[in-house]
Amino acid sequence: FPSHDTDRTKVGLNILIVPDEIDSTNSADVAYVQKAGNIAAARQDCIASVQCTAKSDKTRDLANAALARFNYNNPSYVAPYVGYDKIYDQYTDSEVFIPKSIAGAVLMARTDRVANVWDAPAGVNRGIIGYSIGTNMKLSEADIGSIYDNNGNTSKFVTGYGNVMWGQKTAQKKASALDRINVR
Repeated sequence: FPSHDTDRTKVGLNILIVPDEIDSTNSADVAYVQKAGNIAAARQDCIASVQCTAKSDKTRDLANAALARFNYNNPSYVAPYVGYDKIYDQYTDSEVFIPKSIAGAVLMARTDRVANVWDAPAGVNRGIIGYSIGTNMKLSEADIGSIYDNNGNTSKFVTGYGNVMWGQKTAQKKASALDRINVR
């Protein structure tokens, strides 16, 4: 990230996206994600949508271990995501996986456009991930709850709606209004 990204007068943004596939056991990847979160915290005018798991992290325990590796200066400015969405890539005529942080950012932007900025970018009203044809993780309700308790956001399949974002927490561990994306 260029050093001027923390200067609100030089670069205007609402959502800082880390759309990269990461490996949470790689210290350089962790530092990169944390840098994005710390830029958002320094600016205080945006939120960072960050990926916290690798594609190979397919269980609740691996997702929670990955979430525990990240620390931010002000975690209420960070929206952590786990898992990957399967999409059809028309250019390569193949199915590929993309980080869930992309869906998180898309849903935040869409919610701001079609609803109210204080509405949650999740659930069956505003959290449908229309381009997703699957995920890399098969999670139970208990798994999703455990990940959410560890401030991770992911999705689940809901009959009649498809793949739906099922979480809107920030990385802030202390319970307050700022531990929700729609409040931040």
